Amino acid sequence: MTSNLLCFNSSKTEFLLLGLKPQLDKVQSPAGLSNGVSFLPLASARNLGFIFDSNLTLAEQISLLFLDLVSITFEIFDAIA
Repeated sequence: MTSNLLCFNSSKTEFLLLGLKPQLDKVQSPAGLSNGVSFLPLASARNLGFIFDSNLTLAEQISLLFLDLVSITFEIFDAIA
């Protein structure tokens, strides 16, 4: 990337390892290094409003959607009452 004068923004770069639990357990050193900037993988990362987690379970995405649904439902009931 340095040949194109591009570099990672360390405050915005997210690193996510995807795979099943047995596959992820085989990874010895998951840290990344680019242009002297090291970063560790996250458990989950948000991209374009969708939350990806390393095990691809969608648990965090579903729980946030459920909380949004409950919040909107209470707002509707408050508006009606």
